[in-house]
Amino acid sequence: MIRGDGDALDLLPGVKSVLAEMDPLIPIARSRTLSDVRDESMAREQFVLMLLSIFGVVALLLATVGVYGVTAQAARRRTQEIGIRMALGAGAPEVLRMMLRHGLMVVGLGLGAGLAASLVAVIALLGGVALVACYIPARRATAVDPVTSLHVE
Repeated sequence: MIRGDGDALDLLPGVKSVLAEMDPLIPIARSRTLSDVRDESMAREQFVLMLLSIFGVVALLLATVGVYGVTAQAARRRTQEIGIRMALGAGAPEVLRMMLRHGLMVVGLGLGAGLAASLVAVIALLGGVALVACYIPARRATAVDPVTSLHVE
């Protein structure tokens, strides 16, 4: 490993010539910069991160299309109601507010239910892990021979 000022690849010919002068039998199998070594060592993690990012974007896109589809279907089903409201004097801003309020209420309920379900799932998972973590040492403690344990102390 060699530290120097400037670009590391510019130092390489000089380093090779100095090493050849010192001992021509010193093999120089591969010369790389430290940033190249780091990039090679992190290539797998970067690939996995890229895949997870792509899956996350696809999931977000699917969720967006799903919310749009449900909202559009709800608006189509209420076309007659909207027509009657507008015939009775409701303006476009009032109808828009009504549709937004209804859509956001449904989305809010879904978000709340999803949050509650995820909290329950996390609590159940952590509770299960804690149960196993307590059970194993307790089970091991019950397997101890009382006579042997009294003789030890």
